[in-house]
Amino acid sequence: MTTVGALTACLALAGPLAATAWSAPPPAGWTSVDLGTLGGPRTDATDVNDKGHVVGQSETAGGLRHAFLWRDGVMTDLTPGAWQSAATAINERGEIAGYVQLAEGQPTQAFRWYRGTTTLLPGTEYGSEINERGQVGGTAQPSEEDPWTTSPFVWTSGTLVEVGPVPYPSTWTSSGIVDLNRSGTVLGRTEDFDDREVSYVWRDGTMTRLGEADGRFFATDLSDRGHVVGRASEADRLLSAVLWRDGTAEDLGTLPGDVWASANSVNEHDVVVGWSQGADPTDSGRRAFVWADGYMDPIGVPDGAWSEASEVNDRGQVSGRIGFARPDGTPVQQAFAWVDGTLTPLGTTHRAVAVTDQSGAGHVLSIVYDDGARAILHVPPKRRS
Repeated sequence: MTTVGALTACLALAGPLAATAWSAPPPAGWTSVDLGTLGGPRTDATDVNDKGHVVGQSETAGGLRHAFLWRDGVMTDLTPGAWQSAATAINERGEIAGYVQLAEGQPTQAFRWYRGTTTLLPGTEYGSEINERGQVGGTAQPSEEDPWTTSPFVWTSGTLVEVGPVPYPSTWTSSGIVDLNRSGTVLGRTEDFDDREVSYVWRDGTMTRLGEADGRFFATDLSDRGHVVGRASEADRLLSAVLWRDGTAEDLGTLPGDVWASANSVNEHDVVVGWSQGADPTDSGRRAFVWADGYMDPIGVPDGAWSEASEVNDRGQVSGRIGFARPDGTPVQQAFAWVDGTLTPLGTTHRAVAVTDQSGAGHVLSIVYDDGARAILHVPPKRRS
């Protein structure tokens, strides 16, 4: 799952990448649906389940930003009487996690929404994740006297358990949640005093640091098996794509001719996707990769286009974005799906694109940026029985 906070970082990567003229063919069998808005000009979508139900945040006609559920073509405001809110995650049962600010000036609280009933979670700030057991993960502020200290939490059927503080030397005690898996394991992240990333896994009260104390490990995704992917760097500052499993970090390498890489997502079969890059990003750009069983392969794109893989589901279907130039030289981006070795460009081109989630059924969720932000759900062709 990808959170709203990751979108800014995703867009920031677009600047230095090279682009070459290319015209994308129309997608075969896919349907691209603009989810609309709650009356205002902007919609940000964060999560989609296998039924194609989408959650996120949309601007109202009055200029407020509210949590929404989009289902069967209808967008519903989940907090119509609130000041501000956002829905961040949805599971297969339709349970939703998010956060809400009930009135201007009040603090935010995490919430769980299910079948029209909203449950506020006392002692919390932001709800970020919800797993298939209905557990909500997010960020809490343990002490009102210290507003700068935050800690992940796991809420289970009315019981709140806080994760933290981080116990490692020369590391800030505050941290935030990255992911929550089916067993209630938390993937968290903070920084040390030298601004190096520190990632950890918390399970049943035990916290395990990922990577070495003299390096840094930026975790991006957690599988239900407890395996983690991300990127690591040492003194030379070059990035390595890493898979952490069974207490060991495995360097996944790079594509031939490249010098650094980052892993963005992992499925339950330890298939990993991300990007690999050459020494000069303005010349070589990025190339999406798929790693499995010790081998890293590129996702083929037209000559001159760059690519990044963001998501992979348990069927091995991959989604991400490609960048290229229109015939007039204008740089554009487009979402893609990679299924059974074939890359399919999705929808139309835009100034910038962020792929935020992919369902187990293959739906690809994206936000497109032109004059504003709009949410697009790319629905795959129906599978033949």
